Amino acid sequence: MSFDLEALFGADTIAAATARLKTDAAFRAEADADINAAVKAHYGIDLPLPLKLVENKDGTFNLIPTDETVLSDDELDLVAGGVPPRPTMKDLGKNAKIGFG
Repeated sequence: MSFDLEALFGADTIAAATARLKTDAAFRAEADADINAAVKAHYGIDLPLPLKLVENKDGTFNLIPTDETVLSDDELDLVAGGVPPRPTMKDLGKNAKIGFG
């Protein structure tokens, strides 16, 4: 799963937040604890799903989905698309009439 934060929230906002992560220790601590809450509190932005902040060796940052992002089977059924399974004769019962067309 991927999404473009710059397209969603603007390149200037993402650049400002990224720069602040490098210079503002208090903001960085908040972001390390809960990036979604920190971004909401300081920028008024709701991130699209629960994320966690990961700093790369080169000083850049990634946001990756947390374990909370896992969808339940019911949630997956809502977004999976396709056709629901057809009932069997056992499901319909004896003497059920089935129309075609």
